[in-house]
Amino acid sequence: MKRKFAIILTALLMAELAACQGTQPENEVTTTSGDTSADTTAGADSYEPAAGDLGGDTFTILNTSQTYNFYSYLDFEEATGETLDDAIYERNRAVEELYNFTLEIVEYELEAANTALSTAVLAGDDSYDAAFLRDYYLKKELTDGYLMNIDTIPEMRLDEPWWDGAVTEESRLGKSRQALFAMTDVSLCDFEGTLVTFINENMLTDLGLDAPYDLVREGKWTFDKLVEYMKAGANLNGDDSFTLTQDGNAVYGMVSYQRFGPGMLAGAGIDSAYIDEDGRPQVSYSGDLFFDYCDKLKSAMSVAGEYLYTNTGTVNDYTHYENVFKSGRALMTLAQLKAANNYRDMTDAYGILPVPKYDESQDSYHCLRTYTYLLCIPVTNSRPHETGAIMDAMSYYTYRDIMPSFYEERVSQKLLRGEDSIDMLEIVRESRKFDVGSVLNIFLPLADNVIDACLRSNTELASKLASTLPSIEATIDTLMESIDSGM
Repeated sequence: MKRKFAIILTALLMAELAACQGTQPENEVTTTSGDTSADTTAGADSYEPAAGDLGGDTFTILNTSQTYNFYSYLDFEEATGETLDDAIYERNRAVEELYNFTLEIVEYELEAANTALSTAVLAGDDSYDAAFLRDYYLKKELTDGYLMNIDTIPEMRLDEPWWDGAVTEESRLGKSRQALFAMTDVSLCDFEGTLVTFINENMLTDLGLDAPYDLVREGKWTFDKLVEYMKAGANLNGDDSFTLTQDGNAVYGMVSYQRFGPGMLAGAGIDSAYIDEDGRPQVSYSGDLFFDYCDKLKSAMSVAGEYLYTNTGTVNDYTHYENVFKSGRALMTLAQLKAANNYRDMTDAYGILPVPKYDESQDSYHCLRTYTYLLCIPVTNSRPHETGAIMDAMSYYTYRDIMPSFYEERVSQKLLRGEDSIDMLEIVRESRKFDVGSVLNIFLPLADNVIDACLRSNTELASKLASTLPSIEATIDTLMESIDSGM
């Protein structure tokens, strides 16, 4: 799938050109003619919708809203004139016509959405056909049997490229190894919540440094290279110290927040947890690579000026890491992709890179998904096959039509600068990494209370980890008992 998205984007542009010469029925799915690669024909250019007809009924999706500037919209009452909004609007109307239903989106903010689903399930209420729920809050729904086994819904074709089926396969829990959630870009929060490296191109020029885009393409964008840029970017610039002040002039090599350490570990392929062959979660923060990398990270983060941690106030405050970068006082920041929304009016040109590898021997890049909405089907759903057909069609049309629109309009052309960054974004999209510990109450306690705390202090990592693991193991024991007893 390395270049599949670029192929789809090209196909979309070709389709738009053809539209200038003739028209086709609004919802007809066609295949392109001519010499196409196997990658192009592997489900991307043809689609056979599953059978289904809701007879004019309402189909309701429970969605999680939020206040953190992520694009969480699933529908609009009418076209807005914005390319991305209108693409979503047209997708939904096409699927409504295909399956003869009216789409309804019900929204609750953050954890309240999980509460709404749980309340409905306990009451035997089938009001919600599907739900997009935040990964961090999903544990109760998993353990208490509120979610349907997606394996029983063949209409959701998770092996197709319009789903991220690997996330489901890597997250099968318990003795029965059921599939309890799925990953799709129908909710765009996942992409915007992906960790990336932003870099100030003006500062690169002033420092006489080459932009590292070719390093990325050659597989040589590594932690050691990142540190070289961090060192080059640090400059007191007339200040007495690197203490961050509103009217200061000091410039930093890297500015970030509490996800820097866990994000860098994920970039090396080190997750907080994995599911073993018995369906039991296991903590994977262990081994020589983990401890060696943590030592290197701690060393790099301890050098004043080369690394700055600051994350207070709003994105417009000088004490917020996004604003430090935006104001030209940091060469780089490791941040969520949605930070680009804050950089619309940034004076300097900037670029985007994936999270670096640990070293060149690593096969691929990994960019941690830090803000993920997972698709769940409540057990009270009375029409799972129709639901599967609808969600599969929405995922397909998102993959075919909306992701190119999101990629070109919201992220690439409007927010990022330059063809290199557009190329980098393709790499980021293919490198997104899901940590199953995020849904099991494993990631947050380890990431915040152990990894981040130890990397930014004198606390000894091994002892802190050892003292924390018993509570994590107890959480896992309770989790497994609940899951296995309910399946």
